[in-house]
Amino acid sequence: MKARFLIFFLLALLNLALFPQYKPWYNLYNFAYGAKARAMGNAFTAVADDLTAAFWNPAGLASKRSPEFYLSYKTFAQKHDYDLQDRKLGNETQLYNYNFASKLNQIDFFSVSAPAEFWKMKWGFALSYYRFIPYGFKGSAVEPFTFPPDSAISTAASVTFTGSEGVDVLAFSAAAGISEYFSLGCTLQQFFSSGSLHLQTRNRNGEFHEQSSESLGGRNLIIVLMFRPFKTLNFAFTFHSGVKNNFDSSLLTWEVDEEGPM
Repeated sequence: MKARFLIFFLLALLNLALFPQYKPWYNLYNFAYGAKARAMGNAFTAVADDLTAAFWNPAGLASKRSPEFYLSYKTFAQKHDYDLQDRKLGNETQLYNYNFASKLNQIDFFSVSAPAEFWKMKWGFALSYYRFIPYGFKGSAVEPFTFPPDSAISTAASVTFTGSEGVDVLAFSAAAGISEYFSLGCTLQQFFSSGSLHLQTRNRNGEFHEQSSESLGGRNLIIVLMFRPFKTLNFAFTFHSGVKNNFDSSLLTWEVDEEGPM
């Protein structure tokens, strides 16, 4: 019992010196999987009791006692209406309203797992797929502009955008229950595929297009140690090796006026 309390105390001190490993860009990147994890504000690493453990904490798979199947489908819509705003361009001031709407439909997370027992330890294995960069958005935005009375000019711009594919992850996870208090897990993530996003802006002067594409290959290794000093208290310590490849990105722009493409 004293040994457990000593380990608990040392790990608690170590936890104070650790910093979050993820600082995600939530507008495009999808570092949040599972309804339970979202309901807990993504504080799920030390819980990891469903198959999204393959991402959050593969050591949690060691507690599985039967084969399981997990499928999550995301449909996400958002709409924003901004009241009258001021925008300064040079010496002029524009008054504008901004309306934005977008929608995303995709398979968010898929995983199958199977338990095993050998070497006098309980094991858990899982094969998972999830979307890392969730391209697939379709949306539009409208900006009506009104210049001050002395200019007597009004105009409007509209933007439509579509996305295709995305950067995907295929992951293999394994976990072992080393003892009643410790379990060890690892996940090998293989990144593949690519995505593109097209934005088209229309105003009275013509059209402006932006075509961006991103591609990510390589792999990442996640290693997790989970410590359970008590039945109602878990500690999890994770290591992410980092993607072992370059992230390739390109941006193509062009304009179209009355005379054609420029």
